[in-house]
Amino acid sequence: MNQAEVMEAINNDDRTAQELLLDVMPTAVTRFNRVTASLNSLLIDIRKHFPDACYYSASDTLCLMLGDSHSDDEQPQCELVVIATNKPMIGGGDW
Repeated sequence: MNQAEVMEAINNDDRTAQELLLDVMPTAVTRFNRVTASLNSLLIDIRKHFPDACYYSASDTLCLMLGDSHSDDEQPQCELVVIATNKPMIGGGDW
């Protein structure tokens, strides 16, 4: 299903996005929770040595950083990026 088909099913069939996904991939939520728990566990371990470490999403990438993405005067701190990946593709933004 593309996005338009998903929206149609949600709006016309009184279905949720989660229900639609679980219909075709019953383990998707469990897998997602396992992956995010693993990311969280890694960050907890890293913060034992670098307490300001964090994940940051920028331009469809996921970055592991040893500090904030931007300084107090809003300047990018790209030198704090340890590694960046485009897998998974993560969109940025806010609701």
